[in-house]
Amino acid sequence: VQFGRYLLRAAQFDFGLSYQFRQPVSQLLAERMPATLELALCATIFALAFGILMGVYSALRRDTALAKLFQAISLIGVSLPTFLIGILLIYLFAV
Repeated sequence: VQFGRYLLRAAQFDFGLSYQFRQPVSQLLAERMPATLELALCATIFALAFGILMGVYSALRRDTALAKLFQAISLIGVSLPTFLIGILLIYLFAV
């Protein structure tokens, strides 16, 4: 019953009150949504641009060392779980 009430309220974007900030959770989500969408859009554009360029280069020059490096990087990126890639990128770009 309690979970059903939660789902009904969540469908109406009423997520309750944050214990830490003492504000409605929906208000906190709305404040942080623009930065989140900007980051997601920039990351998508970055990934598409580099992925397409690396793929085209690898298709045109198959036997070069750089093409094999691009293929290895893409294989590692596809094979590793996203949570592990996230942790590795945090270590790589951490200050």
